[in-house]
Amino acid sequence: MTLSELDQLDFSDPNTPNVLLDQLRELFGVELGIISEIEEDTYIIKHISCTDDFKSITIGTELDVDKTYCEVVIKDKQVKTYQHVGKNPDMSLHPVYLAFQLETYIGAPIIKDGSVVGTLNFSSPRDRNNPFSDEDKQAISKLALKLATIY
Repeated sequence: MTLSELDQLDFSDPNTPNVLLDQLRELFGVELGIISEIEEDTYIIKHISCTDDFKSITIGTELDVDKTYCEVVIKDKQVKTYQHVGKNPDMSLHPVYLAFQLETYIGAPIIKDGSVVGTLNFSSPRDRNNPFSDEDKQAISKLALKLATIY
């Protein structure tokens, strides 16, 4: 499925979040895709698509927002990407990096009525050969907007 085909998904179908995560995870070439819900300072995993390496992360897992890469996405209300996290002195001591060594990340806020209610994000313990493109950033942002309709 292409990015433009994902845009045509029926967001009233309860399976759409899982299809979206599976397809985007494949398109981005990453091992982990999550749709989260944000309640105050708590990040809650609502949907997940992952390889067996991340089966310990499950639906319902709760984390402090400041212990996630999504913290900046939520604060700035915009798409954020990271590459080579371990080589970035500001990020190499981040709790997510220390726990999972996630080198690659792209995340977008799910915004409803002006507030961030969740995130759509993807990550990998492998470095990407190429940075996420502007098309990737636009697509994840657009799909996050559509996800806001089901919150």
